[in-house]
Amino acid sequence: MSNILASKVAESGFTRMLERLGRDCGPTQFVREFLKNGMESITRTKKTGTILVDVDWEFYEDMGFFKMSFTDTGDGMTGEDMLKYIKDLSSSGGRNQYENFGLGAKISALTRNPAGIIYRSWKNGEGNEIVLRYDEETDQYGCAQLDLGDGKYGYFRSVDEDDKPDIIVDHGTRVTLIGKTIDEDTMQLPDGVNLTRESWIYRTINERFYEIDENIDIKVRIGYNRPRENTKHNHLLIAKGQKHIYESNAVHSGTVVLSDADVHWFILNEGVQGHGRHYVTGNTSIIHEGEIFDRTDGRANRASMFGILFGAKHVVLLIEPKGQYNQNVQRTALMRIDGNPMPWSRWSEEFKSKMPPEIKEYVQSLVQKASKDSHSDSITERLKALSKFYKVSRYKPSPTGEYNVDDGSLVATGSESTSEPRKKGGGTNSDGGGASGGTTGVKPGGVEDILTGRRKNSGSKAKEVRPNPFPRVDWVSLREKTRDEGELEDRAALYISSENLIKANKDFMGFQDVIHHFLTEYKDVPNSAEVISDTVMEWFEQQLMESVAGILSMKNRKMWSNEDIDKALSEECLTASIMQRFHLIREVNRILSSKLGKPLSKRQESAA
Repeated sequence: MSNILASKVAESGFTRMLERLGRDCGPTQFVREFLKNGMESITRTKKTGTILVDVDWEFYEDMGFFKMSFTDTGDGMTGEDMLKYIKDLSSSGGRNQYENFGLGAKISALTRNPAGIIYRSWKNGEGNEIVLRYDEETDQYGCAQLDLGDGKYGYFRSVDEDDKPDIIVDHGTRVTLIGKTIDEDTMQLPDGVNLTRESWIYRTINERFYEIDENIDIKVRIGYNRPRENTKHNHLLIAKGQKHIYESNAVHSGTVVLSDADVHWFILNEGVQGHGRHYVTGNTSIIHEGEIFDRTDGRANRASMFGILFGAKHVVLLIEPKGQYNQNVQRTALMRIDGNPMPWSRWSEEFKSKMPPEIKEYVQSLVQKASKDSHSDSITERLKALSKFYKVSRYKPSPTGEYNVDDGSLVATGSESTSEPRKKGGGTNSDGGGASGGTTGVKPGGVEDILTGRRKNSGSKAKEVRPNPFPRVDWVSLREKTRDEGELEDRAALYISSENLIKANKDFMGFQDVIHHFLTEYKDVPNSAEVISDTVMEWFEQQLMESVAGILSMKNRKMWSNEDIDKALSEECLTASIMQRFHLIREVNRILSSKLGKPLSKRQESAA
């Protein structure tokens, strides 16, 4: 017998803990939790079933307030079951068939409904109800005492047959959310959720669940606030999951098998529109047990890692890992049981090596459009002679300097503030010890400094590789469909490090203003527009290439972290880098004058 004194949570401590856990949950997580309860309950019946997400119309007719309810035709609970499994955050040390009623649903919903959550459940034809709410007087959450009649009170009571929902025959459960106050509309769109009031519940369900069991119908109310006789706008829709939506709007789809995951992919029709009800945009996500996690889209989309450099708005990648994974408490991310991060880099490399021909062809068609305006090859040739200036020195060259340093070394053998590099005449240590300084009194830096830049005398043969420091630039625009709506909005460029590629936004007004200026200066010169646009874009392109090359030269320096490099290569910093005008305008003026003659303003000055 154990002699351990078990830890307990004080009543007030339990309330604070529940509130903290509730704050960690997203504003729509409760929808997922109550649906999972219903799905599991129906599965236990081993029969087909229905989940209805709707207004509790009986409550509305009695009180006049809209309250969201979740009704399922699952196996139901007795009054004792509800009291046991719903009252406490966790009812037992082991797993039980109602564990979701004890955890996820209460954590995500209870603190958002302090006025109460009504549970009504039928089992073997008999119905009972309990009310879970917050009590201000005791600062506790728990089951409210109910009037049983005849002067008796209890924590659950029987429910009249007339109060049973139409879809429930012999067994099932209804949960009604009261909210913060008795008059709150709990069907309304939660604060901070960027969806439509009409269909946010329907869309939330589809976005959360990739596939829904074919034996379960989920019916969701649309337009609850419209008149009930307006069945065109106020009606029930069946939620079938995000897979059904992708399949209905895809021109191509398939699955790529990786070493420890499957990647389900879709190329969406470019003209598709969700009209608020459906999520139909390109993204990269994880699927686990039929649910969607870690979704990234827009600027955060991981698609570029997988080789989708263009057209990411119309490409869906859903990675379904094999092995053991857990969901985090917020149900937003998947975690490996061993604690290691998700292997995004390996997945992306494997996918690129097996990329489906349909995706290759689609991306390449956009690359060809974007590359036609690129001057990267000619600019690279122009800059080759200046390559040495894109390698920043560690020490200031001086003929009277005290130290000898290794040319080209990115990390010194010691910091100037705490140790000394090699003294003049000190030579190198040839005793095989590997030290880089032979003078007494030299204070070595950290071991990471000593190891940096060393070449081994033995091991695999290799040759030194000096990669091209200048990235390629491809121009994108909405008109040519090489830029997606919202991508690079009011930004000049985006750098994709894995491909050493800059996507330059041709629509950016910082570019267009300069082009417009020169179009005005040569408005009376025939066929000048193409020459002007080409020249201006070339010199902006060079600015971007030089900026990125310069930033990359700071990599692996002691005072530049990876985060610093990422910030300097951000869309905002690249935009700032092309806002200088003096040298660019002067150079473009020179070139256009040689090709098109004097600009209009100069000619007018001469005439005056």
